Amino acid sequence: MAEKETPQPADDDRNLVSVDENYPHASEEEKLALLWKKNKGFIFAATAIFIVVVVGLQVVDGMRRSQIAGQQAAYLDAVSNESLEAFAESNVGSPLGGAAALKAADDAYEAQDFSKAESLYGAAAESLKGTPFAERARLGIGYSQAKSEDLTSALATWNNLASDIEASDGARAEASYAIAVATLGAEDTTEFDNAVARLESFPNGIEYTNRLRTIAPDRL
Repeated sequence: MAEKETPQPADDDRNLVSVDENYPHASEEEKLALLWKKNKGFIFAATAIFIVVVVGLQVVDGMRRSQIAGQQAAYLDAVSNESLEAFAESNVGSPLGGAAALKAADDAYEAQDFSKAESLYGAAAESLKGTPFAERARLGIGYSQAKSEDLTSALATWNNLASDIEASDGARAEASYAIAVATLGAEDTTEFDNAVARLESFPNGIEYTNRLRTIAPDRL
């Protein structure tokens, strides 16, 4: 008679908790990290679109056609050889150099090399000035500073963006929200209160305010 197999217990996942930015017990640092991880993903698709637009517009200029084609080829080579950081350093001030710096900054942030990420986000912000990508890089500078435990610099970076009337409402609102999250536990509520008040002036501010109500209902 065959011996009966002892049934194996199913995995018990009753105590597993999904930690996201609305999880009430996450720390301010965890909430900031989750916020950046959630919002930075679009760069991978957006960078490709950006490259096509930039190169497409500049190819019209016949005198620069050869130069642009060469730079585009060098960029694609840097992507395939994972040498975007070197490409960015060699093409400071150019749109493709800025795109390379932004992608390299994301990679450094994912690798938890926050000092390098801050430097690369700074290079990207300079090269991509006047575009939404520069605003994203400026946000990245702040998140990198916060992860390096330099909250004073992070708050200064975000405040600078949040009060920049030439920046988009979306970037200014996210910077304000980042400030509010980072200062949730502060004894001095001035920074938090100012950030919440600023959110009310943006079209999408209510979305961020509702997030704050979820993670800190006692503060609003």
